[in-house]
Parts: sequence; C-alpha cells; structure tokens
Amino acid sequence: MADIFISYSKQDQDEAHLLATFLEVEGYSVWWDTSLLSGESFRKVIMTELGRARAVIVIWTEHSIHSDWVQSEAGRAHADRKLIPVKAKGLAYKDIPPPFDNMHIENLNERDKILGAVVAQLAKPEVEPSALWTATRTLRLQLLTWAGIVGGSLTLFSNLRGLIGLADWMRWIIEHWHEWSRIFWTTLFGWLGIHIPPIAVPSLSFVLFLSLLVTGTVLRSGVHISSRNFIDFAKWIAAFIGLVLAVFGLIMAVSFTGYDQYTQDMVIIMLSFVIYLSPTVAILILRPERWQWVLLSLLLAGFWIVLLVVPVMTLANGAQTDATSMSLAIFVSVMLAGLFGPIAQIIVATFLPVRPTAQRLLFVALGFLLLAALNWISVLGVPHWLEPPKPG
Repeated sequence: MADIFISYSKQDQDEAHLLATFLEVEGYSVWWDTSLLSGESFRKVIMTELGRARAVIVIWTEHSIHSDWVQSEAGRAHADRKLIPVKAKGLAYKDIPPPFDNMHIENLNERDKILGAVVAQLAKPEVEPSALWTATRTLRLQLLTWAGIVGGSLTLFSNLRGLIGLADWMRWIIEHWHEWSRIFWTTLFGWLGIHIPPIAVPSLSFVLFLSLLVTGTVLRSGVHISSRNFIDFAKWIAAFIGLVLAVFGLIMAVSFTGYDQYTQDMVIIMLSFVIYLSPTVAILILRPERWQWVLLSLLLAGFWIVLLVVPVMTLANGAQTDATSMSLAIFVSVMLAGLFGPIAQIIVATFLPVRPTAQRLLFVALGFLLLAALNWISVLGVPHWLEPPKPG
C-alpha cells in the first residue's frame, strides 16, 4: 500500500514523474500507473491502489481537465476525504471541472505547500479514534513532557549541591536523586564495558530528560521529519565543525605565544563565546521566530553553564590545583558548554517546532527556580516567621 496516489493525464507524465520523485525523496511511498506490471488489468489495479492510498494528488492541467478518468479518480478521492488537488500555474480556477473548482488548490511548482498538505492529510487517523483513546493519548504525551520537565529541573538543581546550603528535606531528595542517576548510568554503560566519570552523570541525565520533553512536544505538534531535515542538519553540523576547528587552531596558536596565563584564559573564553553565538546569530537571521530563539538560546546557555561549567570549576577549586590545571579546567568546561549549546540549537532549528520547545524549556527553568526558592525558604526558616505570635 502506497502513502500517495497520483492521478494525472498521460500528456503530463513528466510533471507527475517530477512530483513523485520529490515525494519519494521526502520519504513517502508513491503509486502512479507506471507501477503497473505487464499483463495486469490496469483499471482494476488503479482502483485498488486508489482505495488503499492514504492521500490522492490530482494534477489539474489543460489536458487532465478533459480526462474522464482523472475526474473519476478525483471524485472517488474527494468522497473518501483524501483529495489533494494541484494545478498548473497558468490554469484558471474556472477551467477546473466542478465541484473541484471551489476547492483550495496549490500550484504544481509550490513543492513546500504540496508537502505541507500531504503531511496534514497523512496525519489524519484512518479510523476516527474514540474519545477515551484521544484523552488517554493526550494524557500519555502530557506525562512524557512533564517527566522531562520535572526530571530536568531536579537534575539542574542537584548540580548546585556543592555550592549552596540545602535544607534537610532537599538534601535527602538531591542526594538520592544523584545516587539513583549514578547507579542507572553506571549499570547501563557497565553492560557495554564503558566507565562513566561521576561528573558526566548530570549531563547524561539532563539529555535523557530533555529527550523525553522533546519527544512529547514533537508528538503533540504532529511535526513530520523528512530527509530534508537530515540534509539541513548535516549542512549545519558541517559548517559548525569547520568553525570549531578554526577556533581550536587559534587557541593552539595563542597557547604558544608569550602571553600570560590570564590573557590566554580570556582569549579561550572569548573564542568559546564565538563558537556559541555564531549558530545563534545565523539562526536568528534565517528564521522568523526571533524572540523565541533569543529565549531558547538564553535558556540553553544557562542550562549548560549549570551542567558543565559549574561542576568543573567547583572541582578545580576544591582540589586547590595549580594555574595550569585551573586553565585546563576552564578550557574543558567552557569548550564543552560552547559545543553542546550550539548543537542543541541546531537540532531544534532543523527538527523541532521552535515555540513549543522554547515554552517547555522555560518550564524547566521555572522548575529549577521553584526548587531554589523552596530550599531558600526552608533554610532561612521563613515558615517559622509566618507562625502567629504565641500569647504572652
């Protein structure tokens, strides 16, 4: 069974072939009558494939508007509510046979709009789901999304356990959360014979919960991921790798100069900001959702600082290391933050809906701030202050 059936006039075979090739590159299976095998009863096969297809594209041209076969196939698809009409650019609506002339029809050369119509049509369920199934599906996706939000918030806050004072109840939660995370990742990678350093556990956990959040967001938004997304992603990553290699070369050149250690550290930090901000600036220029991208970039920057920079710097300070080790710690932490942030942005830019993703990440940040506020209230004993005074 093919995803898409294409109905056309024989005189328009070249246009049908180009459209079929485009849709197949996008990952869809397409049937049109060149798929007929020799000796088959062509009308029976055509009607069978027409009934099985989930979407039917009818190409209206100056030739097909006079074809009884095309009009018949369009009528069958329209009755089944799976018709996607397209037309030659110069064809007027009044020339299209009724009742199809009253429908919205995309031009044949507007491939992106045709792809959008195909995505919308294929997203429709073949059988109308029951209200119970719809409600439980929504609940499952909500649980998936909120598991990512709560888990991400706890993972971020647990990374500050060595920097701030914790209330007794919060310390119990954070210590057990960190221990459960360590056991999970150690066991998982232990089966593969891979040793996971403790400092990597929060980052792995956060990526896992971020994946849950993103999965729930994508499934709820109905986004279709095609081969074009992967091609765009490969282009972005190739450009980013080139930038990273160039910056790394500059850092190596600076390290062999006669500058003092402080100057070298500042150069490393500045070049790392170049790595981080370059994809952000490029995406802001190319994409229309500018305010959402600014919010998303700031959130990702804050997340990676908490996950990578803070633990490495804390470890370096706690170990009372020399200047060289401290410089290495700065280099590792800042470079990791500079790499993971842009890669996350590229993933969102090429695969995910921007506005819902930014909203979900904002919930993660708010959850982090809520935990910090509750801990602060408990440490300062604010609930005790709110108790009414005892009678003298």
